[in-house]
Amino acid sequence: MQLHGRTLSRVTRQFQARMLQTKSRPPLASKTIFIVLLIQESDGNLLFVRFIIYWKNNQGVDNMDEVHTYETQVSWNCERKGTLSSDGFPSIEVATPPEFPKGHPGIWSPEHLFVAAAEICLMTTFLSIADNSHVEFVSYSSRAVGTLEKLESGFMVTGIHITPTVVITDEANIERVRRLLEKAEKYCLISNSMKTEVTIDPQVLVK
Repeated sequence: MQLHGRTLSRVTRQFQARMLQTKSRPPLASKTIFIVLLIQESDGNLLFVRFIIYWKNNQGVDNMDEVHTYETQVSWNCERKGTLSSDGFPSIEVATPPEFPKGHPGIWSPEHLFVAAAEICLMTTFLSIADNSHVEFVSYSSRAVGTLEKLESGFMVTGIHITPTVVITDEANIERVRRLLEKAEKYCLISNSMKTEVTIDPQVLVK
């Protein structure tokens, strides 16, 4: 299909106007896809122009709103124990870990939840990237270890080491899946929000 200069200029102006009307702008360093649909009449005159503006960010995730909020509530029960809750979620018991004075074993602690947040985020980021990359796998599992140290400024979780294990059926995809795991670690929003150093040791097995 060929467009005359006047028609092309009109399409360009309409496209620029459409971009100005777009409420949700593509984020920086994103891949933007513009689809222009041109419908012609039989005599060659332009009848209809439609623009579809779509983008994906570097994580391979569809565009989302720029601001989200997540609300939790904690209430004290007794001793060094409490209840963590959020509307629409099951409540869980939380407590000071046993390594601290009057701590409680066998109950979720802030330290466990902190480590788990990075571990869960690695998984969900990998799942998103693998889905967008059309990579199939049999299973995903991981183990994470957080290190708590006493520094001059006080106690701090200085490192979280995650060992994700992905089982696949095609040996040819080993390196590709390994790269996706490394990419997931790079773009995990939770670990990117932490001062703690997060490292991974990806394992890809063929079954």
